[in-house]
Amino acid sequence: MILSIRSEDVEYDKKSKILKIVRKQNAAKVLDGQHRIAGLNKCELAGGSFQIPVTIFIDMEIEDQALVFSTINKTHTKVNKSLPYDLFEFAKTRSPQRTGHTIARALNQKGGSPFKDKIKILGVADDKEKETITQATFVESLLDLITKDKMTDRDLYRRDKIPNEYIGKDHLKYCLRPLFLLEQDGKIAQIVWNYFKAVQHKWPNSWNKVEASKILNRSTGFIVLMKFLGDCLRSINNFNEVPEVQVFITIFDKVTITDEAFTRDNYLPGSGGQSKLYGELKDMTKIGI
Repeated sequence: MILSIRSEDVEYDKKSKILKIVRKQNAAKVLDGQHRIAGLNKCELAGGSFQIPVTIFIDMEIEDQALVFSTINKTHTKVNKSLPYDLFEFAKTRSPQRTGHTIARALNQKGGSPFKDKIKILGVADDKEKETITQATFVESLLDLITKDKMTDRDLYRRDKIPNEYIGKDHLKYCLRPLFLLEQDGKIAQIVWNYFKAVQHKWPNSWNKVEASKILNRSTGFIVLMKFLGDCLRSINNFNEVPEVQVFITIFDKVTITDEAFTRDNYLPGSGGQSKLYGELKDMTKIGI
C-alpha cells in the first residue's frame, strides 16, 4: 500500500525506528492499495496476523499525490494518457509537463485559435464533431521540441534549480528549449499558434473539417506537422523570437500537396503514413534535409 500522511498525524522515534500514526478517521490518504484494504477488512484470519508492505509519504504535496496515483494506474491498467498531463494543473512548480498542459488548454479555449475546441483535454471527445487531437498527443509532440528528459527537468525545478541549456545537436533538436528556460511560455504558445494558422490557411478544409477519412487534423497529421515545425524553426535559426504567420505561409507555399490529398488512403494511420508525409514536406520545401 502507498499512503500519504500529514506530519502532524505521525511521530517517528529515530532510536527505536518506530513510526507511530494517530488513530483517527482520515489520518491517511490511500494512493494505492484500496482494493487490498477492502479485501483485508472482509478477511477473517484464522488465529494469525497478516503483514503487508506499506510505503508512507509525509506531507506529500497534492501534485505529487496525483502523479503517483496516475503513474501507478497508468502502468498497471489502461488509464487515459491525457490524465497525467491534466493533473499538472495542480502543480505549484514549473515543469515541461505543466507548460505543455497550460499551452494545450489555452490554445483549445482561445477564440480565433487554430486549435479552438479541437483538443480532447482528457482524451475523450465531448464534441466529436470538433475534437480530433488528444491532450496527450499535443503535449508529447510539444515536449519533443523542449526536452529530452522531462522528469529530470521537473525534479530540478522542484529543487529550486534551473535545468541546463542543451548544446550542439541537442540545442538544435530541442529548439523551443531556450524559450522554455526563459519561462517564455507565451512565446511558445504564439509560435504554435502562428504555425498552425499557416497550416489552416494552406489547407482550410483538411484542418477545419472533421471527417473520418481525413488525417491532417488528427494524430497522424498533427505529429508530422509538429516535427516539421522543428525543421522550420531551425531553418529560421532564431530560437528566441516568434516568427510571424506569413513566415510559415511562405514555407508552406512550396508544398504542392492538395487539400483533398490528406486521406487515410494516401497516408495510412501510424508510422508509415507519418514517414511518408514528413518526407514529402521536407522534399518540397528543402527544409530539414
